[in-house]
Amino acid sequence: MYSVGTNFQSHAIHYNDLTSQQVSKSHHRSLNPQGMLAYALNSQKGIMLRFDYAHQTGDVPYGNINASTEWQTDHLYLTGNPNLRPWKQDRLMLALSMFNNKLTLISGYNNGKGFSTYITEEGAFQPGIYVTHPVNTENHDVTLLLGASLNLNPLKFWRVNLSTSVSWDKLNNAVGGIYYEGWKNRWQVSTSQNFVTLTYNFSRGKSVSHQQANSIISVNSDTRNR
Repeated sequence: MYSVGTNFQSHAIHYNDLTSQQVSKSHHRSLNPQGMLAYALNSQKGIMLRFDYAHQTGDVPYGNINASTEWQTDHLYLTGNPNLRPWKQDRLMLALSMFNNKLTLISGYNNGKGFSTYITEEGAFQPGIYVTHPVNTENHDVTLLLGASLNLNPLKFWRVNLSTSVSWDKLNNAVGGIYYEGWKNRWQVSTSQNFVTLTYNFSRGKSVSHQQANSIISVNSDTRNR
């Protein structure tokens, strides 16, 4: 079993600051292919191997490009960045489903560029006045993921999902003149429940999650481009 497809995205930003009379224009186009390939290793036992690929392009929220100023304190204000670009990302996933999707093992790889983050630096008004605004990261962000998901039916009307995952984020970025390098790992576990009757489906269910983060990061004030 397989499927392939694509979509085309076009982001046009035309920003006119009536106070400074500055005009900012940008147009970003992206073709986003995606595909899925699945193979039944054992149909009787419900064992299936699945591979997914997707190229994704994100949106630029209006709040991030709105260049109006919002003073946080007497020495700090918040503003947007009309020159932000949409982020782009390639995602790969390999999943092994067993026992008719009761147990699924997942491995994933993400490689993205241009995600936005906020930095604080001295502004243009006068010395001692600082501005916080979003910028695009320049280098690639890499994430590795391993996970497992268990679907149970304790009762006919009661469905339970238990999921856990661990991921490693490769830090390789220069933001605000500071270079970040290293690995950050995250562990997450979650559970959700779904109660189904003939007259009503509690599709929202209930979910709780816990996340733990440990970082090994080296920071260098000298910006490097790779």
